[in-house]
Parts: sequence; structure tokens; C-alpha cells
Amino acid sequence: MFKKLLKILRLPISIEELRNCEEWINFTDYSSSDPFSITHRNILSIPSNKEGFEGFLSFQWAYDDEGTFRLPTKDEQKLISAVSNTLDERFKKDPDSFLLLHLASNGLSQWLVMTKNPSAVWIQTGEAISVSKKVNALHDQFSPVFRTEKMHDPEWKIVKDMQRTLRSFSYKKISSL
Repeated sequence: MFKKLLKILRLPISIEELRNCEEWINFTDYSSSDPFSITHRNILSIPSNKEGFEGFLSFQWAYDDEGTFRLPTKDEQKLISAVSNTLDERFKKDPDSFLLLHLASNGLSQWLVMTKNPSAVWIQTGEAISVSKKVNALHDQFSPVFRTEKMHDPEWKIVKDMQRTLRSFSYKKISSL
């Protein structure tokens, strides 16, 4: 178990290794008063050279009111998976952006796209979601309203926070989103 965690959180890593990692890991904590689920690349480390990746785009969907402290239902999870797959495919070959993780907690589903250009990714994310057949097929059921937030994070503080949270948990590997 400890060796697996070291692999996931290992250092040093290049930005290319992180971006090109196609294996994903999921962890869901049902035991706390604020349950959460996180799906992230098998490697969740901070690159030694961030090569201009000093920010990210947070793409969000509130599947319930804040403060509900619940995870998504199975039906809501279908939409979350469709959005995750759409974003991963959209940025898979983009040298300036890549999907890093998805987090669901407290009525909010959030995707983090690491990027050199948050403004361009903001537009590309909206376009990718609007033309996705899988997302559109579920749109009427949920009428999701997506929000985006551009964040400047040159120290990758959000990744450091995730690492701290995840150090004490076990994981389930998944081959794709």
C-alpha cells in the first residue's frame, strides 16, 4: 500500500509525464460528515518545472445546494462521467492544457484543467461541452448550469492540498474516466 502511494505522489516528475499519464485513480470517502469523491491521474505530483502551467480552470456544476454534504446520485454520476470524458478527450492532445482531476463534494462537481492559458481554455471547455452528444443526451434530465473560474496558482497549492488529504486513503484504479 505504501509503495502505491509513493508512486502516486512521487517526485520529481515532468509536466509531460503528468499530462501523458492515461491511468486514472478514484477514491470515495463515505465515512466523514462531508463525503467526497476524487478521480485523478495515477500520478498526482507537482512537476519540478511547471513550464508555464501557473493556473487552472475550475469547471463546476452544482448538482445540489451547498451544505447538503452528499455525493452525486447514480444518474448525476452519468452526467459527471460524460463531462469528464468530454474534457479529457478535448485536452488529450493539447500541449498547453490537460484535465488533472475531478472532485465531487458538498453538492458540487468540479473539474480542474491545468493550463498555460485559462482564458482560451474557458472558451474551449464551453465549446466542447456544448457539442458533446453524451452531455446533451443528459441535459434535459438535469438542466445543468456550468460555471467556470480562472485561477492563478503558480505553486499548485490545490494539488498540495489534495495530496495532504489523500495520503491516508486507499485507492481504486480505473483505466479511464
